[in-house]
Amino acid sequence: MRNPEQTRIKLVATATQLLLTKGREGLRVDEVAATACVNKRMIYHYFKNKEGLYQAVLQSQVELLVDSADAVSYTHLTLPTTPYV
Repeated sequence: MRNPEQTRIKLVATATQLLLTKGREGLRVDEVAATACVNKRMIYHYFKNKEGLYQAVLQSQVELLVDSADAVSYTHLTLPTTPYV
């Protein structure tokens, strides 16, 4: 059974890993699709183009950072009593 959201997540996760190893210029739609075992047309369906996929990767990373920041409770942080020298 197909799961569109899982396919999208898989493509973003795969593109994230490839971006980490190959950089933005090294990101290839064919490689993302092959590595994720997803038909290349699905990238264009979900993201329109390579830039759209790249933007989805950035958005997912921003969301992870926001979630991590929300998890930190600043009320439990204590400031040092002596100034830094």
